[in-house]
Amino acid sequence: MIKDVDDVFYGRKHLDMFSEGDKSKLMNLANEGDIHAACVLIKGMNRKEHSWMETFVDEDTNKEVEILRCEVIDGATFESDDNEIKELTQKIVDSKASMTVEDLWEACRILSDPDPLLFELLNRGEEIAAAYFENPTVLQELADKGNKYAAEELGSLYDIGDEAKGIFINPKKAKELFNIAGKEYEYEPEEEDPHGADYFLRGSAQELEPVKMLVNELTQRYGTVGNELGLYVPMEILMKTLVGSKYYAGNLLTMNTDTPDCIVLHAEANKMEPLLYALRQAFPNLDIEMQETEW
Repeated sequence: MIKDVDDVFYGRKHLDMFSEGDKSKLMNLANEGDIHAACVLIKGMNRKEHSWMETFVDEDTNKEVEILRCEVIDGATFESDDNEIKELTQKIVDSKASMTVEDLWEACRILSDPDPLLFELLNRGEEIAAAYFENPTVLQELADKGNKYAAEELGSLYDIGDEAKGIFINPKKAKELFNIAGKEYEYEPEEEDPHGADYFLRGSAQELEPVKMLVNELTQRYGTVGNELGLYVPMEILMKTLVGSKYYAGNLLTMNTDTPDCIVLHAEANKMEPLLYALRQAFPNLDIEMQETEW
């Protein structure tokens, strides 16, 4: 168990140094404004860790080196409470504008999902923060606002692709982003370059309901949930669900349901027609049209 505030600073690096009995002391520190204590609590209510020191001989220097190893194990360090997590998260969000860069980076290191704090660091011009974002739509939002670091990081993702983040290779998009970043990027347009398109599905509210249910289910299972900037449902999964075929180079980005008798799906892919045909095959009772859009 921790004994004083100094122990908290050391303990931030090792969740397994804490026990359930430390939760109240950390909560007191968090209520007094210690944001890092709040971060430790949030992390501890979501995960449990086992850490150990490992010694080995460096092949280059032939010297003995000691490093810290850490692994996540089943369970939680502290009893989880959703309301407490929400309150602690709000404390962090409310405090981020007044936190120093060093405090922000320390909080990011502790938390498993530090995107809000990384967003703050990027806005302050911390270039390296862009590389730690897990969600490409956050980078896109910053790039749209002219943030060159976010634009360069996202451009790099489109240059080489990152399937885990729902990004496929798109040199045209990469060039646009590198232009925002003020970087050179060689690219010659090709016929198979990705495009954007809107798909208009028209019918009664009852007829459109299966489309909404399908997109919502795929988003929950495979996309970026609760993200107003984009769903990022891989085209491969969408096409396989609709017609059983695999068409992987693209993403379903948004679904607009503002009009009762029309749903608008926006997607990006190397070829736009396959999704049009798949939608028509899967929903033959709907009137479905496609309109390509500019990137």
